[in-house]
Amino acid sequence: MTAAEQLAQFVTDLDFAAIPARARDYAKLSLLDTLGIALAGYYEPSTHAARCLALQHGGDPQATLLVHGHKVPAPQAALVNGTASFSHNFTDTTLSCVIHGGPVIIPAALAMGEATGTSGADVLTAIVAGYEVMTRVGNAINAGSARMSHHRKGYHPTGTCGVFGAAAVAAKLLGLSAEMTWHSFGIAGSFAAGLSESLTDGTDTWRAHGGFAAQNGITSALLAREGLTGPTGVFDGQRGFCTAFTDGHYDASAFERQDDDALLILDAAFKLYNTAHVWALPLDALAALRKQHGFTAADVDEMIVTFPQTWTAIMDDPSGATYAPVSYARARSHLSGQA
Repeated sequence: MTAAEQLAQFVTDLDFAAIPARARDYAKLSLLDTLGIALAGYYEPSTHAARCLALQHGGDPQATLLVHGHKVPAPQAALVNGTASFSHNFTDTTLSCVIHGGPVIIPAALAMGEATGTSGADVLTAIVAGYEVMTRVGNAINAGSARMSHHRKGYHPTGTCGVFGAAAVAAKLLGLSAEMTWHSFGIAGSFAAGLSESLTDGTDTWRAHGGFAAQNGITSALLAREGLTGPTGVFDGQRGFCTAFTDGHYDASAFERQDDDALLILDAAFKLYNTAHVWALPLDALAALRKQHGFTAADVDEMIVTFPQTWTAIMDDPSGATYAPVSYARARSHLSGQA
């Protein structure tokens, strides 16, 4: 079986009753975490742009725009709510491959769950499936022996890998067969996109990548349902995603799931700070030092922070903006090291 066929069979077979309680709870936490971030990000310019487009397009009132309350087609709702969910840096992070599942998987699940009228249990099952697929794709091209291979090519893995997770969510909630699900993945491969260049100048495109991936993943599954076919070798084929989106280093074994493997939604880490994961430990350390010694900013001349070398692929910028941002936009994008 190809990687797409293996993942499709997993998505099709996944049953709520078989999901361990901890993974169910994690899906609920991811849902609540992402909703909170989306509410905070709803009036950001990036979300405003997506919302205006969705309302201009109109269409069947299938799914709700958070805060605003209007109903639009499910793909459009996923675009808007996904953009809102990625407009602040509180998004969860899967550290193995540096992806953010929440702003992709949750908006896709909410939109398709509402559009199909499925149960809360079905939505949670789709969330678990979406995280599994998105993370396995991410681990294949950006983890282990392929660590940061995808990142160094200039891609933004939340966008590029997220579309497959959203396709899994939509396929699950549409009740697609395993064959239609791998067709969904095959179609999603041609939607896989997201460049990191907007992190260099502080523009907003990267904030919409969660929405793009959620929207395009839903569209992929809907197209598969209507009969469009996609390549079964979308991941591991000669001209598949892994070859095209890396420097040649990828880990095909990451697609293989053993019966005793823990569900990968459990690898998502939730943030306490409105910044990227790379700053979490230094901020924790700073808080501990301040509590112990009681110093203030006026007492500090210099702070030196060290990071794992692999993280420099996210943060490095030859222009120097990473280390000396000249605007709030640059500070939020560069110093956040978004992935």
